[in-house]
Amino acid sequence: RSTPLGNRRLENVSARIGQMRARLPSLQHRVLTVAIQGNSLRLVLLTRHRIVNWGHVPFNPAFLRNGFIANSQGISQVLQNTLASKGIPRVPATAAFPGFQGLCRAISLPRTKEIVPREVIPREARRLMAYSEKEHYLFWREAALKPGQFLVVVVPRAPLQALVETMKLAGLPLRRVELAPLALA
Repeated sequence: RSTPLGNRRLENVSARIGQMRARLPSLQHRVLTVAIQGNSLRLVLLTRHRIVNWGHVPFNPAFLRNGFIANSQGISQVLQNTLASKGIPRVPATAAFPGFQGLCRAISLPRTKEIVPREVIPREARRLMAYSEKEHYLFWREAALKPGQFLVVVVPRAPLQALVETMKLAGLPLRRVELAPLALA
């Protein structure tokens, strides 16, 4: 049996939950994911964690070379046409970068003041992962639950630059780029 005091408390709790949801950025905006798999372009649009639109469009295989974008203009045109035909808005996008030719490795470093990760990790990446500053991008992040343990990722420069260029040509702001295998995890 509810009392007027109980109803007010319930209303206050409901109002607070509504305020918290309004402040959560992931619930306020749309997220567009763009992936190239084989000779097709795949798009998924999420709003408030629900799939509201998607597309799967095959394209000319000549737009790719060794699985990476060789013709940014051609892929961007396919992307623009797909967005228009499916009614998908141009919102900040997450792009899935093909994982092959990218290397991931966990590297452990002792936790001492003498070891500076920004100096040691590139050196270890060169030694263990054939990292070249001219040919690759190097990304790394320390594991939150394991201090001194770093996930190190090396990706080829040219294909990543082609992906970024393609998104620019398509008029899509790039929110983030993730390796496809890690994006699916």
